Amino acid sequence: MRLAWQPDRHYRPVLANGPQVPAEQRRHLVHPRPGHVGDQAGRRAKRKLHEPGRHLPGVDRLEPEPGRGPVRVRRRLYRQAKRRCFLLDEALGWTRRRVMSPALAAIGAGLAAATAYRPAAKLLGTLIAQAVGATTLHRLVQRVGGAASAAEARRQRAVYEQGAAPPSGPTVAERLFVEADGVSIALQRENQRRTELKIAIGYTGSQVIGTDRRGRTRRVLVGKVTYASVEAGPAFWERVWLELGARYDLQQLQQVVLGGDGATWIRGGLQGTADGIFQLDRFHLARELRRVLGARRGAWPAGDL
Repeated sequence: MRLAWQPDRHYRPVLANGPQVPAEQRRHLVHPRPGHVGDQAGRRAKRKLHEPGRHLPGVDRLEPEPGRGPVRVRRRLYRQAKRRCFLLDEALGWTRRRVMSPALAAIGAGLAAATAYRPAAKLLGTLIAQAVGATTLHRLVQRVGGAASAAEARRQRAVYEQGAAPPSGPTVAERLFVEADGVSIALQRENQRRTELKIAIGYTGSQVIGTDRRGRTRRVLVGKVTYASVEAGPAFWERVWLELGARYDLQQLQQVVLGGDGATWIRGGLQGTADGIFQLDRFHLARELRRVLGARRGAWPAGDL
């Protein structure tokens, strides 16, 4: 079957919608040069469709406007039967009704994870010299988080329901320390007002990296893996072990040490492990000892609790 791709005669140069990145910041992706038609993105689109039975009569291009920052996008609308598409959009990963390129979306999601939506939107707008709304970042986080959650759910079903082989990471360790805890967070527009955010962290030990201004030893965890989500305990631990298995060879472990506050869902993290032990972490252990012994702060010498 021959696919006869033909450009629509009703096309004209357009500017990219939404936040626009200065040309010098996009050269790592498309290498735009004024007046140069065969840019990198256009060549990728041409190679993608330059197959037997396909025809690409023209090449789209991106070029910076002379003396200005935004990148001007010149593209053709291609159609075959009832299907229409912009080849340049597909080559660059642009999708309908999305105002950010994949690279800019990654930056926006990182900023939203580091701070609140409004300051993140303000900082992103300063970087690209164009206003960005907090609602835009909120929708971006929902889309990125939804895609990540869907990928985790598919991997979880494949391993725990369909019998696929679990991941086996390249790191070999004799002992793995895992700590878990939960924090209550407020909800908006939900049936319940609060829920528990579960957090787990895995590592093989710690190493000294220096001292602080008061002379206290500073340490950093080695081989740290983190995971957090809002879900039931059994499903949470299934995903935690999948994350740990992506980095560590769990078959080579000789012991797993699970620490926490003693909650039932935390203790359930050892289910299915042959050489796992549970212990109260130091914070909760010291708190329980003070509660049981009736000690006040400062009544015990430093290091005893």
